[in-house]
Amino acid sequence: MIAAVVPVNAAAARLADMRRYHRLNEPTQIRAIDVYCHLCRRTYEDAADQPCQARVNNEHLIGGDQRTRAKRRPIVIPEGAEQLPGEPIDRRGVRAVVEGP
Repeated sequence: MIAAVVPVNAAAARLADMRRYHRLNEPTQIRAIDVYCHLCRRTYEDAADQPCQARVNNEHLIGGDQRTRAKRRPIVIPEGAEQLPGEPIDRRGVRAVVEGP
């Protein structure tokens, strides 16, 4: 896969955004900015001499092994502070739709 920059006018940009593609004329030459594997998203230099990592697993795309995630840090409440309950939130019914989150 090649990431490229192709200058277009506003109408062509609008159509490319809507259709998710842009058709170039055949003799058009474009400058390649990035060349990378479309499956594992590694650069061509890293992926050319090795098998595609996405075919093995996709842990590198989702931030590593999901079984060993870091725990959330507890909220530290300063001394002398008092926790007050918030207002109840109606998440169902017409009021929830009208008032929003």
